[in-house]
Amino acid sequence: MLGLGVERLRADMNRLLALLFHQGVLDEQFLQLQQLQDESSPNFVSEVVNIYFQESEKLLRNLRSLLMDREFSDYKKMGVHLNQFIGSSSSIGAKRVRNVCVAFRVASEQNNRLGCLRALELLEHEYCYLKNKLHELFQIYRIYTPDDEIMDEDRVEVIEEVTNPIIEVNQRYINKETLSQVMNLHAFLHQFTFRTERSNPKRIYTSNDVVADMLRQYDVSLNYTQTWRAKELAVKILRGDPTESYQKLSGYLYILEKQPIVVVDGTGLKSFYGGTILIASTLDLGGHILSLAYALVDSENIISWT
Repeated sequence: MLGLGVERLRADMNRLLALLFHQGVLDEQFLQLQQLQDESSPNFVSEVVNIYFQESEKLLRNLRSLLMDREFSDYKKMGVHLNQFIGSSSSIGAKRVRNVCVAFRVASEQNNRLGCLRALELLEHEYCYLKNKLHELFQIYRIYTPDDEIMDEDRVEVIEEVTNPIIEVNQRYINKETLSQVMNLHAFLHQFTFRTERSNPKRIYTSNDVVADMLRQYDVSLNYTQTWRAKELAVKILRGDPTESYQKLSGYLYILEKQPIVVVDGTGLKSFYGGTILIASTLDLGGHILSLAYALVDSENIISWT
């Protein structure tokens, strides 16, 4: 019965998300936001969205206050509020709210007071609809607990023993040294040799290399044009489209502002004594770099960082 309940909740979540995407309320940015949520931050999406709601309601109050002033003429200030609204809406994938904000901004740039009033009414309507639907989604998610979401069949065992007797595809090892020892022992016991394809980050993988590898590994012949197009598509899938990525920059900056991060780095000291300095830093309220901690070590490695 518990399994049926979990499946029903999963189906409800999927149906609601599908509806919001079909209606154009959300876009793929919301899915990317969900991918940032993990066991260390199980409520990441709801926390970010709640911050968005708080900021949005302040912006809506400011916009209505400006338009209700009979002597209002500061369309530039209205544009600032709308740009902030557009950026924050893009960051969570609120597509319809963002589109209304864009139309609102066009009316403000034309000093069209009546158009701004109509756009504000539509914006408030779209915002309320979005808020209600996301609250409904989060309510289902709270019932559909993380423990239910991670089913037993989805759990992956991390192998630590070098004497592991079974070698299968998609196994996960604690580190590459353990995997290497397991494979060497397995090859010795079963009397075979193997060769590991080593990666080289400095190597330029050309289309001719792809042609040769496809023929050698899969016995498939490709011409240069086919290979070049396939490589371009693969790079786009891995790294994304530059134009689409640039459009998400404002939303990314909004997330950085609302979700402070700590940056850690190390650099070698070119002095008489040598060594390495490790630094952890963040931004203070004034937007300046604030050092949280530092250490002088012989070299940068796992032990020195921990």
